[in-house]
Amino acid sequence: MIEVWNKVKFNGPTDKRTNRQTVKPTNFSTAGQVSDSKLITKTQIVDIVAEGTGLTKVETTAVIDGFLATIKWAVSNDARVTLRGFGGFNPVQRRARVTRNPRTGEKIDVPAYRAVVFRPSKELREGVRQGLPEKEEASVLPQPEQAGTQ
Repeated sequence: MIEVWNKVKFNGPTDKRTNRQTVKPTNFSTAGQVSDSKLITKTQIVDIVAEGTGLTKVETTAVIDGFLATIKWAVSNDARVTLRGFGGFNPVQRRARVTRNPRTGEKIDVPAYRAVVFRPSKELREGVRQGLPEKEEASVLPQPEQAGTQ
């Protein structure tokens, strides 16, 4: 199941560092966007985010493209990118080494190269281990209170 926001509402707990309320998903639903396959494409992510935020798909695509371009630019310029609660992208230098062709046994020199390493955050690792609740469990989650209602 994928967490989908009905609309972005600041209904989560208050962040102690910034004293702002956080965005909390209020509805667990696939909304017909994600099939049962284990592959989610960028188009499906755009559909889910657009539905949850109220932005158009064109606007959402522009935001996601800009986000990804910024990460690519930063990492290509040897900057670390850290997204709290998700993980970090770290550029690394791989050293040159000698390997063997498994079929022929011939030695092959592999030159040094730059690569990107993703290190998931503790929250992401724990979330993956625990998994998301089933649809029946998610439907009984308490809904956030509406502002001004008793």
